[in-house]
Amino acid sequence: MIFSLSLMGGGAQPKLNAEQLKLVKALVDADNDATLDELRDRLAAETSILISRSSMGRIVQ
Repeated sequence: MIFSLSLMGGGAQPKLNAEQLKLVKALVDADNDATLDELRDRLAAETSILISRSSMGRIVQ
């Protein structure tokens, strides 16, 4: 059976766009001792987007 790539989901869409990822980098640069929970709380305060601690961990790796 042949599948069309346009019909396949391809996985979950990223929660953060490029601009929001830059913000995460700026948050880390401003306080590189911040915990993942602190970073996600700061991100939520600035963008109203709440991500999981594990998602934040993957982003800052």
